[in-house]
Amino acid sequence: MIRLLAPTLLFNFAATVTAQILSSECINAINQVGANPDVDSCLTPGPLLPLASGNESTLVIEPINDWLGSMCSAAPCTNETLAAIVRNVTIGCETDLRKVSHEYDPNRTPSIISLLLQDAYPTIRKVLCLQNGDTKCLTEGFNTLQSGGITGSDGGLSLKDMPAVINNFILDPERGAFGSHGLLKNISCSDCAKAAINTVEDDFPGLIFKENGSFNKTYIANACGASFVDGQDPDGITQTASDAPAGSAEGASSGTEGNSAVTLSGGFAGPALTAGLLVAVVL
Repeated sequence: MIRLLAPTLLFNFAATVTAQILSSECINAINQVGANPDVDSCLTPGPLLPLASGNESTLVIEPINDWLGSMCSAAPCTNETLAAIVRNVTIGCETDLRKVSHEYDPNRTPSIISLLLQDAYPTIRKVLCLQNGDTKCLTEGFNTLQSGGITGSDGGLSLKDMPAVINNFILDPERGAFGSHGLLKNISCSDCAKAAINTVEDDFPGLIFKENGSFNKTYIANACGASFVDGQDPDGITQTASDAPAGSAEGASSGTEGNSAVTLSGGFAGPALTAGLLVAVVL
């Protein structure tokens, strides 16, 4: 049960982060983590600050695209840094985590989240850093949503549109993923999506292409065509993630010193949005 709880808990917490509904204790914990130079050096949350400090009409594509460019060029986080992030956030955000899951166990869940994150992070990072020509794949997906009309009256994809994106693309089995909605299939069956699935399958064989169940290789092939599941990398898709070694997490556990540029007063820091994006992609 607890291993099934952790991904659901992470997703629900990411949705809470996106909605900007966090306790002051949780905000402080995230700010402290974000102020640490080790976290800043591998997650580079600075470009996401306009989203963290903006209102619901703040447009999302440009900050996310800028963040992808800086994060993919940076050294990856070490397991020690990831563990320190989880440790500090789960302590400071315990009340918030209990709200999104009554089964949250402070004695067990944080360690499971930490192990899951350490295991999945390299793959998540590679998926986030996929690029189609000159455009990051995640940016391409957001551009498709924006051009397809999943936006507010301002004409651009903004923070207030994100709940609809989550509900329609991730949670609704008919409209989302490989469902019947034409616009969303343009994303799910794209070259970027194929490259992302190949990346996940290379690292975790059978995670997506299950032999049994309603969501399997045959189901995806019926939705996107047989060539989509042939395992061949699409032309034009490149991997932009730097694989240089990252620094230690020595300061991440304290989280009290470092780059104050990623700390907000009266808001929550960019790492929260970073975490939300990472979780959304892996799920």
